Amino acid sequence: VVYKQQEGNSPPPVIAYNYPADGSSQSSTLFFDWSNAVDPDNDAVRYRLQIAEQSDFTELAFEEKDLRGTTFRLGECANIKDLTRYYWRVITIDEYGNETPGPTQSFDTDNTNGIPGILQGIIHSDLDLSLLSSCNVTSSVQEGVFASSDATGEYILLLNEGLTNITAALTNFVNSTTNDVNLQAGKSTVLNFALQPDADNDGISDNDDADDDNDGMTDEYEIANELDPLVDDADLDLDLDGFTNLEEFQAGTAANDPDDTPRRSSAWRAVIPFILDE
Repeated sequence: VVYKQQEGNSPPPVIAYNYPADGSSQSSTLFFDWSNAVDPDNDAVRYRLQIAEQSDFTELAFEEKDLRGTTFRLGECANIKDLTRYYWRVITIDEYGNETPGPTQSFDTDNTNGIPGILQGIIHSDLDLSLLSSCNVTSSVQEGVFASSDATGEYILLLNEGLTNITAALTNFVNSTTNDVNLQAGKSTVLNFALQPDADNDGISDNDDADDDNDGMTDEYEIANELDPLVDDADLDLDLDGFTNLEEFQAGTAANDPDDTPRRSSAWRAVIPFILDE
């Protein structure tokens, strides 16, 4: 990558680390998770992960450059040794080459309890394929070490080998579960999720829900009367005729027409029988 310096450009901020904890004991197959850097000049940023046996990183045991996401899985191919102390850091680089090293932290490798299986994938919206961040991914049989989905929609979950059911959950979306996922020690399994939007969080996808915002009015009525089917606007009065939108819906009158009111509708229903008798 070739960078071109820009005069007056500010370096990216120092990021925080989420996992692994400083000084913790880890399997030699592990993942790293850190916070997203928001550049002061709104520059695009990349990350560089470095691992070494020396705290000054004079000789690198592993390096991964040009990372776009904030999560990275370290597999067996990295040749990280068992029963060894390692130091690690993440360097943030903006599009003009300004670098900001993150803090130096350590972890100790210990494979005594075995190497976990690695589950990873991408979570996106079933509606428009947009990537979803901050999703919660859980296992039915054990509590795994988890990195929530980041801005790129990617997630990583470390679990003991065996069969498990995996659920992805996010507010305003229907939970999605995949059963009998087989995790193997030291191996990576890919499992992607497509979540269906659920604006009112009632467990029914918007495509199958007649009232997406759960305000008592059908989506069909709200759209026809210029209301928002994704916002609870039942107690508002769009046409300012003295009746709420919900009262208009219940009376079968138009919420966007001040001349079509429940009172007038009731009056006409009372007059019509006399007209018909004549």
